[in-house]
Amino acid sequence: MIDLFGNPVDAKKAIRVNIYSDEIWETENKITGEKWIYSVAIYERLDKPILDDLLNLRYLKNKDDWELHKEENDADIHWVDFGKDANKKFVIERWLKFILDDCFSDKKFYFSLIGINLTNLNTDEFDDEQTLNSIYNRFFRSMLKYSLNKYRDWE
Repeated sequence: MIDLFGNPVDAKKAIRVNIYSDEIWETENKITGEKWIYSVAIYERLDKPILDDLLNLRYLKNKDDWELHKEENDADIHWVDFGKDANKKFVIERWLKFILDDCFSDKKFYFSLIGINLTNLNTDEFDDEQTLNSIYNRFFRSMLKYSLNKYRDWE
């Protein structure tokens, strides 16, 4: 068996995870004028899934009548929604409470976040034709490698 990076792994010691990732492409800090890229990855153990629990929290464990609450609970949720939409705010608060109270203590969940300051980065070290993709891919691979090793060590 090999890992994501092609290294041999003892199948008995392997931890299988789902990885969910999202990014924000080149955004400017309004105060400093610096340009940034952000990426976050969430690691969910396959033997300790959390998706069903998150769905239950979204609908307050009342999936039978979920159609009644679809408009307020069944929507994409982004960080910017936290202060704008009360219904989404309550879903986010329930999810964060669950993650802090249950997931971390049971080691079901791990996440990593990276911010890349493009203003201070020497872009000559990256691909000339697809500079942003080259930068993102290199840092994303490094984030995954570091985080998966830390997750394994957390055990």
